[in-house]
Amino acid sequence: PSERDPPPRGRSRSRSPVRSSGYRSPPYRRRSPAPRRPPHAPAAPTPSNVLGVFGLSIRTTERDLDDEFGKFGRVEKVTIVYDQRQSDRSRGFGFIKMSTVEEATRCIAELNGLDLNGRRIRVDYSVTDRPHAPTPGEYMGHRR
Repeated sequence: PSERDPPPRGRSRSRSPVRSSGYRSPPYRRRSPAPRRPPHAPAAPTPSNVLGVFGLSIRTTERDLDDEFGKFGRVEKVTIVYDQRQSDRSRGFGFIKMSTVEEATRCIAELNGLDLNGRRIRVDYSVTDRPHAPTPGEYMGHRR
């Protein structure tokens, strides 16, 4: 073999000696049981029967949410927010309207931090009570 040929595979390499300092890297840390609230989210939203669900997988359907939240009360409406510009792909959040505030509170306690379709979801009271008005589809700013 020439000097430029790679070394033959299959040989084990020797381990480097243990350092005398005894330092070891910290153990792998797991995520906290519930996802963290982003800094821009309100600290204590007013309790209501409308819940915001955040961190959804793009594979999560309204039926999936209806099934999970239906275990803890009567679900009146499920809405997942989709991005209209990217072929109706989920934006990763949605809203659930429960029949009572007590049921919504129970859903938060039971479902916040749940692993749904491979993503850990965050469930909290919605800041808004109703959906935003739809945009007109044209620029409504100042005309020159």
